[in-house]
Amino acid sequence: FGTPVIFRTPNAWHIRIASDPHTAGRFLVCCREPAGSYGFVRVLSVSGTTITLGAEAALGNQSYVEVEFDKTVVDSFVLTAVYTSPGYVHACTISGTTITVGTGVVINSGSGYLNFKIASDPSLAGRFIISYYQTAGYLRVVTISGTTATLRGGQLDLSGGSQVWYPFVEFD
Repeated sequence: FGTPVIFRTPNAWHIRIASDPHTAGRFLVCCREPAGSYGFVRVLSVSGTTITLGAEAALGNQSYVEVEFDKTVVDSFVLTAVYTSPGYVHACTISGTTITVGTGVVINSGSGYLNFKIASDPSLAGRFIISYYQTAGYLRVVTISGTTATLRGGQLDLSGGSQVWYPFVEFD
């Protein structure tokens, strides 16, 4: 085993990790800070048993973060973030170990618990499907270009008259 590396102090909650499909040994880690309820994301590079940390990017008062690399575009990823409501989607880019976070675009309005999941379309560059729960299950399509995210169409209600909790989406 290698030497443990602390990626966030004093502690971190709601930790998510994503593996870069284009660059071996590169990962994203995102988390929230319990005291201030701020979200953070940073690049981790792994070589053998050594982990190197990239610069941290703060997401402001957006604490529950999910992340997904673009499966077709190198150095590009999407993250969703929410504190209470509304939820946001950010298009992000990576240069070396530095992350640039684009301006958040509101995914939904209203309040309620949101449980975002993201899937990257492997056949169309820059397209993602975001699923979430807010009194019902919903889907949204988002496209990205650089650090600009654009919502496409309205939200699709998955409930069909019944309760849908924690929807997940994945491309075939």
